[in-house]
Amino acid sequence: MNMQLAKVIRKDSIESMRTTLMTAGVVLGVSFGLGIWLGIFNAACEFGMLAMYCICTWFLWCYLISSLFGSLKTKEGRIAMLMSPAPAISTYLIRLVIGFIGIPLLIYAGYWLLWGANELTIKIIYDYWPNNVIFNFMDIYSAESAMGTFIVLGLQLVVLSAYFFGGVAWPKKSFLKTSGILIVISVIFSVLATIIIKLIVNNIFNLRTLDISGMLIGWVLVAIEFSTSAALIILAYYKLRKLTLTSGK
Repeated sequence: MNMQLAKVIRKDSIESMRTTLMTAGVVLGVSFGLGIWLGIFNAACEFGMLAMYCICTWFLWCYLISSLFGSLKTKEGRIAMLMSPAPAISTYLIRLVIGFIGIPLLIYAGYWLLWGANELTIKIIYDYWPNNVIFNFMDIYSAESAMGTFIVLGLQLVVLSAYFFGGVAWPKKSFLKTSGILIVISVIFSVLATIIIKLIVNNIFNLRTLDISGMLIGWVLVAIEFSTSAALIILAYYKLRKLTLTSGK
């Protein structure tokens, strides 16, 4: 029995490593190849192309982070995770680091690889540097722009945390299920936001009478977003513990 369990654990570890390496190879390979392909046709990686790269890799990030707990799809995988020599918190933290640090670093590396391959190809073939537009992901010029940046980052973190939690809560087809839930929530929030904006426009609800600044509302929103993300990440851990502890029943 112990030998069989050891084989299951070893197989799960090998498959996880293989999947990680294949994903990294595909992202970097496609980025490099796309940069060369665009360079051959003298098409510089300007703002629109790089923005499209960011959009595509964002959806890829959501899919990958929802697939980090793919071994939970089967009872054998849950047992292997439960009986692994590493404690549950270690297994969880490894996937947490991969999802929120490893994958974005991979995407960022692919971004620069795309840009560099494009620049070099154009230089080699057409003998000039295209002087492409470069995204500066850390451009913050004022308190207002900083608040806007954190609102966007907080919203992205909420979405990623939802996919991370979904990967544990419903491992089978987690990406589709989480996407469906997020779409429903988005529709509900859109309707509520429309109603609130209409009340403000019609002076039924006046923020000025409450002496509340837009900056304060913005930072409160940021706090809510980051708190929601933290809650989802913590809930994912307790859900993982529950799944593994009951996997043998």
